Amino acid sequence: MASSQRIPTPAYPAEDAAILFGDQALYARVIEAAAVENQAGKKLIEEFEIPIRSGKAWVVKKGQICTLTTPYGPQVGDLNIWALGNPRERFWAARTRQLHASHVSVGDRLWSNLPFLRPLATIVGDSLKDYGVDEVGGRVHDLLGTREACPAKPGDYFTFLAETDLLCAMSTCPGGDLSVYGWGEDAAKRMLDTCRPLGVAVYEFVEREKVLEGWEESKRPGYQGFHGLNFPVFGQQT
Repeated sequence: MASSQRIPTPAYPAEDAAILFGDQALYARVIEAAAVENQAGKKLIEEFEIPIRSGKAWVVKKGQICTLTTPYGPQVGDLNIWALGNPRERFWAARTRQLHASHVSVGDRLWSNLPFLRPLATIVGDSLKDYGVDEVGGRVHDLLGTREACPAKPGDYFTFLAETDLLCAMSTCPGGDLSVYGWGEDAAKRMLDTCRPLGVAVYEFVEREKVLEGWEESKRPGYQGFHGLNFPVFGQQT
């Protein structure tokens, strides 16, 4: 029997808006200055590799950029981001997809959870942005590679600008590039062979004031809890 594939309908169509994307001229400068080819315009602050099946945390200060790389070939990484000094404020992947797209790329922002809901970072570099669009509108492929393995090549990268001081953490997925399933004879050995380290580099712009002219740190909302309500206490006047 012939089967037909239903094209999914977007649940949250993203619209262009300044509140989502910020000053386009400003971020065009940042994207140009953050390019991997522009090494002279950046000062290296920290650089390291995360070994296979391991994890590491690091700090990216506001206005700095962070580049994640696949130096040895395809490898899945699990990234999370927090506001430095406040672990309650963290990256909210689901709302980010609602605000921007299922497959985020250059110009999209990574938003934090409620009640904060502000951009923690803005994507300013993505070597897979030209990968293309598949038949159901996805860029690269679905989460966790249930249909396709990681398409990254040696030297591919993903760069973001810190919109505030950030604590970042990333682990190298024990499934490697997700090209091998975890069952069958010698599956564990074959899966281990697909595991590779990931690279992390943090940079400061050499001409920071020029590149970030007009930029401001992402502000936390003034929410203090309870939505402004005062709850009565027995025996006390309100």
